[in-house]
Amino acid sequence: MIGIRAKLLAFTFLIILLVSVTQAGFFFFVGQKNALSIFEREKISRLQTLSASLSHSLYFQDQNELSRQLASLQLDPEIVSVYILDNQGVILTDGTKTNLLSAQPIADPFAVWIRKAGDWVHEHDDQSLKIGGPIRPSKEAPPQGFLYASFSLANLHLQEEAHLRNGMMASGIVSTLAALLAILFARLFTKPLSTLTRLADRIGAGETDVEIPEVGKDEILSLARSLKAMLSRLKITNAQLEAQTMDLDNRIRVKTHKLRQSEELFRKVFETTPLSFVVLDPQRCVTEWNEQAEKTFGWSRE
Repeated sequence: MIGIRAKLLAFTFLIILLVSVTQAGFFFFVGQKNALSIFEREKISRLQTLSASLSHSLYFQDQNELSRQLASLQLDPEIVSVYILDNQGVILTDGTKTNLLSAQPIADPFAVWIRKAGDWVHEHDDQSLKIGGPIRPSKEAPPQGFLYASFSLANLHLQEEAHLRNGMMASGIVSTLAALLAILFARLFTKPLSTLTRLADRIGAGETDVEIPEVGKDEILSLARSLKAMLSRLKITNAQLEAQTMDLDNRIRVKTHKLRQSEELFRKVFETTPLSFVVLDPQRCVTEWNEQAEKTFGWSRE
């Protein structure tokens, strides 16, 4: 049978596990959202700064200067692609020396959204983050073109996985410490109950020479006192039963002695009387007769 200590530990472990998993999942989700939000703000800020410096070169259609300025962005390890588009969505430069994609329209719904939005926009999937916005000398001026960049989220996912592992490790450490504390608490909580259980088993086996200590607190202490009171009443009841048994034994011995005396007196009278006595059973068969009956009828007992 599963003891109360095992049940208490199992319940505590389940609560700790549930809390740890929930906490780790919550912090991972919140951390993932925060990390992505920080990543987006950082990249948008960098592109907006670059956009302000591109306005002059774009105005004079200086392809070499545009490519040179985009080259600095290519140093970003997360960059996948970066384009400068004209107002019709045609690629002016792709940031490479060869500029192979120049004069080609970009067939991307996000590029259409950039031109229609007229402001900085972004979207992401599991693999990449896309950011785009207008290039203009001032906020009030019409766009001279658009900056479109795509960033890989692979490094961000690696960081998130590292944070998840660290979080799970921290949760595991906390869960282990909590489990150790739960074991200690369970031992402290169930030790008085175990003591009372062993004493109750001894009482149930018939022992009355048992000392019930006042262990524990609250309900456990109340249980110990109740068990002690029960044992006291049991001792009184046993003493009363022993006294009644002794009195009954004495009465039986007295009655038995008187009965034997009566039988001896009857036997003496039966054998010595001058009268003939014959004892019959319910079937009228002779079961006993005395010495005078032998003389009278001439029949021996044998």
